[in-house]
Amino acid sequence: MSFKGKALGYCQYCGRVGQTHRHHITYRSRGGTHDVDNRIDLCVECHGAVHSGLVPIQMLYEVLEKDIERTERLNALFSPRPCKRVVRGVIEGVKVDV
Repeated sequence: MSFKGKALGYCQYCGRVGQTHRHHITYRSRGGTHDVDNRIDLCVECHGAVHSGLVPIQMLYEVLEKDIERTERLNALFSPRPCKRVVRGVIEGVKVDV
C-alpha cells in the first residue's frame, strides 16, 4: 500500500499534536520504501529519539501496525456501503454514502 498525502498532524508514537516529520523506519539508503508500512509521522522530539537509538525500531513497527488497523476500522465505518434498491421492479446492489 503506497502512502501519499499530507502529514497526519500528530505524532504516531507519543500522540503529540503539531508539526511532524515523516520517518522511514527502514531507511531508503538500506532499501526501505515509501509504503505506508515503512513510514511513520513523528514529532521533532520522537524523531530525534529514534535517530539517537533511544526508541527501538521494532516499537515503531508495532505503533504503526496499531495505527493502520485503527484507520482501516474507521474507514470501514465511514465508507460507502452497499444497499439494495428497487429500480423498475428489479433489485440492484448500489453504493450509498453514509
